[in-house]
Amino acid sequence: MKRINKIHTLVKEYTKNIQRSDLSDKKVGITSVDLAEQTDILRNNVSQDLNQLHRELKLIKIKGKPVRYLDAEQIAVLLGGKIQSKDLLFQSAAELLEAPVQANDQGDPFRSLIGAAGSLSPIIQSAKASILYPPFGLHTLLLGESGTGKSLFAEVMYHYGQTEGVFKEDSAFIRFNCADYATNPQFLMSMLFGTRKGAYTGADEERAGLIEAADGGVLFLDEIHRLPPEGQEMLFHFMDQHTYRRMGETTNERTSKVLIIGATTETVSNHLLTTFLRRIPATIWLPNLEERGAKERLELLEFYSRQEAEKLHSPVEFSRNALFLLSCYPAKGNLGQLRSDLQLTIARAYLETRQNNSSRVHVTSKMLPTYIVQRKEALSQEKRNLVEKLLPTDKLVIYPTPKEKPSDQLVIEHDFVNYYLNQLLTSKGSVDLEQLFHEYTLEISKNTLYEDSYSVLFDPLTQEISAVLAELLVEEYKLNFEENIYLSLALFIRNIQQSNGKRVNTVFPEDEIHLSDQAVKTAKKMVEIIEKRFNIVCDTNELTVLATIIHTLIEGRQNQEIRFLVVAHGEATATSLANTINHLLNTDIVLGLDMPLTMSPTETVVEIEKVVKSFPSTHSWILFVDMGSLIQLDKQIKQSEDQNFYVMETTDILIILESVRKVLFTSRTAEHIVADIAKMSELQNDKLQRKIKEYLSIRMNRVIYTVCSSGEGVALFLEKIIGDFLRENHIYDVQIIPLNGTQQEVGQLIRSTSQDKEVVSVIGSIEPKNLTSPFLSLNDILMGQGLNQLLYLLGEERAPAQKEHSIEKATQSLVLQLCQETLDKYLMYLSANKITPMLMHFIEELEKQLEENFSNNLLTKLFIHTGCLLERILFKEQPLAITPEDEDWVKTQGRALDVLLQEALKPMEDLLQLSVNLQERYYLIQLLLEKFPHLVAKNVLTD
Repeated sequence: MKRINKIHTLVKEYTKNIQRSDLSDKKVGITSVDLAEQTDILRNNVSQDLNQLHRELKLIKIKGKPVRYLDAEQIAVLLGGKIQSKDLLFQSAAELLEAPVQANDQGDPFRSLIGAAGSLSPIIQSAKASILYPPFGLHTLLLGESGTGKSLFAEVMYHYGQTEGVFKEDSAFIRFNCADYATNPQFLMSMLFGTRKGAYTGADEERAGLIEAADGGVLFLDEIHRLPPEGQEMLFHFMDQHTYRRMGETTNERTSKVLIIGATTETVSNHLLTTFLRRIPATIWLPNLEERGAKERLELLEFYSRQEAEKLHSPVEFSRNALFLLSCYPAKGNLGQLRSDLQLTIARAYLETRQNNSSRVHVTSKMLPTYIVQRKEALSQEKRNLVEKLLPTDKLVIYPTPKEKPSDQLVIEHDFVNYYLNQLLTSKGSVDLEQLFHEYTLEISKNTLYEDSYSVLFDPLTQEISAVLAELLVEEYKLNFEENIYLSLALFIRNIQQSNGKRVNTVFPEDEIHLSDQAVKTAKKMVEIIEKRFNIVCDTNELTVLATIIHTLIEGRQNQEIRFLVVAHGEATATSLANTINHLLNTDIVLGLDMPLTMSPTETVVEIEKVVKSFPSTHSWILFVDMGSLIQLDKQIKQSEDQNFYVMETTDILIILESVRKVLFTSRTAEHIVADIAKMSELQNDKLQRKIKEYLSIRMNRVIYTVCSSGEGVALFLEKIIGDFLRENHIYDVQIIPLNGTQQEVGQLIRSTSQDKEVVSVIGSIEPKNLTSPFLSLNDILMGQGLNQLLYLLGEERAPAQKEHSIEKATQSLVLQLCQETLDKYLMYLSANKITPMLMHFIEELEKQLEENFSNNLLTKLFIHTGCLLERILFKEQPLAITPEDEDWVKTQGRALDVLLQEALKPMEDLLQLSVNLQERYYLIQLLLEKFPHLVAKNVLTD
């Protein structure tokens, strides 16, 4: 038996003995240590096999220290169905009890539709009523323009009927397009009702029709208006009596229980018999794409783009302008045309990606069909403004697989009222409510980043509530806030739902805040929608809290007015620029100040102060200036206590235009805008650099391969470190490709992918077989001479000081990565990544106190030894032993060095609340003396 199969068998046997109740135990699951002890196989080899089995989705992996494993097949038997998870990775075994399984997934299928909480909400209610009406639902007619999604909607109605028990699980949904046989009415009828043998020439056998095949389920008749009158008569007879005969039969009457759903783009009164229409009591009109609204259109674009990203196995990145155009043009074919246009655009982008060897698909406006770009000028200003408010502030990146959304979980820990009470108790006086809600939203954002709990916080119901609140705030105040604001409000509503009335009644002090009438009105409107749509009841206290939050948000926005001032040399340079931007964005918040070439900076300051004084309510000013002599203006201008000034050394119209747009259509503060300007300037500079390279005909035809034998860890961090090293030495025309595998596999990969490239070098932990290119080992890089050799191979020469600095920086980064990877293999409970900062601080403090630069070898030893030392102490493992003579030596000859070591260890001891004893310190001292035997002899280290 292979080793990996032996490991799998043991995990399977362990899991067989697990009961459902055991999954609540934090210690359930078998570890690599357990298996190593049972098999006498090295723990590292066991871990390798376990990870391979997990990648093959044969094992469930439970995070933690130590990592635990369960057999996926046995757990599926225990839970009554296959777990629906793309990676079978869980935070705890208890999550398995809540995980969706294939056999019992009884969610509402309508929730999967984009717009379920928006434009489709009323028609979904009608559709549900049609399906649930006893005894077997109401026959339904779906109306709407071509491409509005009638076929999909009919199928979702069918799935809803399955979940509600109207249709059995094995019932059929049969789709039939009446237009396919409209020119042959007899054959169309035989398709629907079946044929008796010999009924007409060519009817050689008995054949069942679609009515019979759909028994117990749904028959969806698309383009039902193409059904001939005689067919309509036969069909409404069936709908009345639930009986029918096959074509050619006269006596044998058959029965079938089928729900008919028809769809048409035509005016029904002109194409369908009145007697037929009477048999279809439910009529549902599906809105076209324009009626769906800009927000839902953006969601549809994201959904379709994700499907394309899945096909390409690559992220798809949209420029803001491309996304704007796709969100605005009139797609006459509705969803169908939108999807086709998007596929064509992404296909063009993919072609360019392949040609440029890019890691993701970049979609820009030049890749859009011409008719989409040409429609931009015809857009109304109102439409432009509406879409601008909804678009992201920067590019949009769509990844192949979205984060999983686990089933509903408690979010009571994110309750704003509790957060407010805790802050009130810990503060000596009153609290700033606006600042408090801002901090609360930051906490929510932090949780999504650091706790891997984004899917928990933003489950489908929270998403729906967030969308409703966002739409209402835009409608009431014409303001668009950051996403985490909406998320925080939605979580507040969710907490009301989950508290079951067990909440503390909290009333904010009257002297602390005075609610505006509009805030109260908006809160009431929110509550009305929330109660009606989500069946979440809010009492008076909750209404007050909600109104208070809205009031503080709006007040915060209104009290932070931002204006822009362009200051430039020339007769009309600044005013012309300001007028152009104001005209394009239909605003007046950009002002221009023209400076004659003879005007001194002091005179300029006086003119700026005149402009500022004429707008006393403006909270922040962002100044765009055209010469370096003006960048210190913010320090010379007399500022009031309530005003801030930010001076930007650029008059690039695109940067100013984008900055003003963000102020008008988003909730970003002046500080955020300034940070965005820095990013935009960097991007503009990057574009310029690329353009220069194009002009100089610099192409990415040279390549370096980074290689390793197992996984991709070494190859990937070598790729990053070598890339940073090359950029620091201003080398941009080299592509770096990470590879992993055996020596033979890597060699074959290099030969097959480098036929049109110049291979500069292969760098890594293994030397590929039959290699003709220069090879630099990992050890060569660590020792420094490897990077010197690499520069030589690239034909580059640098000043020695610059070269040495970049080499030292690169090798230290590599050493640190290797230290982390090695330490993680030794640690059972701690995470090497998390303790790295404190370990590096300890080592840097030692270097500083000893006035020595540690070699990479010593740094590695100290890093790994100290990391293991921490785990031994924290988890009370057996400490390292020393002799009484060694203890005496530390207290005498090594005393001064021991004192310095204790001082360097103190921050780490305080943070982790532990104490490093003399025995452990002895071995740290020996590591130092191994490299620096003269340290004890130094005056600073003697008695």
